Amino acid sequence: VYVTAWNSGGAQATEEENARSQRSLEGEVRASRLPHYSGEGKGDVGDWPAEPSVLVLGISANQAVDLGRRYGQPSVVVGERGHAARLLMTKP
Repeated sequence: VYVTAWNSGGAQATEEENARSQRSLEGEVRASRLPHYSGEGKGDVGDWPAEPSVLVLGISANQAVDLGRRYGQPSVVVGERGHAARLLMTKP
């Protein structure tokens, strides 16, 4: 999964709020002991700022959706080796 904790709910939050949420996400990912890598999500259109993100390996699609939901993200990007990445919505 590729996920961020920034700008929960699609609303631009303060730098402090975003940093606090991202630290929480990164702590949860570290505690899972799954391989993970820091990154940055950037859009192709508009002027929305880049968002620090985390690539977590070995997580199921259901776990990825739950993780995104806990951090207020409307969607997460998931993928499997040899297949195209997919955008999964986190709303039930």
